[in-house]
Amino acid sequence: MRFTTDTGSSSGSDTFGGWQTFWFHIKVVPRLPPPLLPWDVLGLRPGATLHEVKKAYWRLANLLHPDLGSPSERAVRTEQMVALNRAYETLERHLS
Repeated sequence: MRFTTDTGSSSGSDTFGGWQTFWFHIKVVPRLPPPLLPWDVLGLRPGATLHEVKKAYWRLANLLHPDLGSPSERAVRTEQMVALNRAYETLERHLS
């Protein structure tokens, strides 16, 4: 979309009366998904006990550990494990 300083007619030049015309670009920013809560990462309801949190953590840690997958999955599994560790530490501090 081109905006000029004249009354709406575009003269085709890049300047009008000493003022340079501007090209405005609309940048589309992708919408990020909402951040997951620690309960969601572990697959638990918000009222879970510390014992249920530990049980869910160990179950998921055994499934997602980077050393247990193929080398091509290592980067993805490492990211998942970091998120799992953060969720576990947050809930452990909250429930202790």
